[in-house]
Amino acid sequence: MSSEQAVSKLLQDNLVLVFSETSHEKRLQGLHRLWSPNGDCLFIDHFGVFKNHNDISILVGTLLDKFVGKVFSVRGSVQILAYDEENDIQIARLLWTFGDILGEDVATIAQGRIQKMYTFIDE
Repeated sequence: MSSEQAVSKLLQDNLVLVFSETSHEKRLQGLHRLWSPNGDCLFIDHFGVFKNHNDISILVGTLLDKFVGKVFSVRGSVQILAYDEENDIQIARLLWTFGDILGEDVATIAQGRIQKMYTFIDE
């Protein structure tokens, strides 16, 4: 699998295994597999700043409980910037829908895992 394919799969898996998962325990499994370890990860959106897997999972659970029946879906293809081979870092963007809400994730991928993610909502 090419690096671009791996990054695309990583972000799409994150949308399914973390942000669409209703079980806290399964979300944590997804976070442990797809994200950098606690202390190295960062998620920022308009709700706040989250620096560990548990807090990210709680945020997702709150969103899914608030918007019952809405599902995250990818819209378009993942866009990936040039690969920083020296530091093994890539920056990528994933556009998504959540019901009628449109948004995007901009992620820093380090050593094949999501290290930082910034989420924007289109209003």
